[in-house]
Amino acid sequence: MAIPESEGKIDRAARAHELVPIKLPQKPADTLTASFHPLSNAFTQKRTIKLTNGQCTPIGRHTEGGEPVTSGLRFISKVVSRNHAVVFGVDGKLYIQDTKSSSGTFLNSQRLSPQQQESPRVELHDGDIIRLGEDCEVNGVLHTSILMKVTFNTRRLTGSSFDIDGEGEYVDFSSDPQVRQTVETEFNAIWSSLTQGLDDPLNRLRSTTRERAGMASHKATASIISNASGVSDSSSVVGAG
Repeated sequence: MAIPESEGKIDRAARAHELVPIKLPQKPADTLTASFHPLSNAFTQKRTIKLTNGQCTPIGRHTEGGEPVTSGLRFISKVVSRNHAVVFGVDGKLYIQDTKSSSGTFLNSQRLSPQQQESPRVELHDGDIIRLGEDCEVNGVLHTSILMKVTFNTRRLTGSSFDIDGEGEYVDFSSDPQVRQTVETEFNAIWSSLTQGLDDPLNRLRSTTRERAGMASHKATASIISNASGVSDSSSVVGAG
């Protein structure tokens, strides 16, 4: 049995449609950028790490031949264990865990676990104070602990960045038309509510300018008349003499 030409076109179009893959939008992975700011003289440069979901960064004592001391979370300190602790990024949140260190990991003055015992993961919050180890004097030499403050934020916008503490990158929303439209709409609504019942600032400026121009013109006219009157009086005196 022959298939009508119109039905054949419909069937081919339907099959072609079935073969076209449907691309669903993917949620961008949460990226957490954390900065660790020195609060003691044990180290002087801020350390910054970036973690996506499930990533971790070890915290420990710097060893010769290892990564540069200014990168990551490795520190030159006798009171910090080689594998002291670890920080995790999970669902846009930051966690810290002591990994059986000898001198302890302290979060806001609270020790996470006893000596050489692994602690549970504890969530970090922006502004928390972390201390690695305790000050210890050996043979007259004072070995100081690592004291630092953590600041962080999350990024959920693909292709955008943000500023953690006034340095480095910044958020650029200007390339997103939807965001720009939303900002303009909200601004216009706020401006309208603030200026409701008030004169248009531009009209007020024009009115003030006209008033001042009128006053200046009046003064100039009065000055001209006064001068002209003075000249006329002088002429009369000369004529009378």
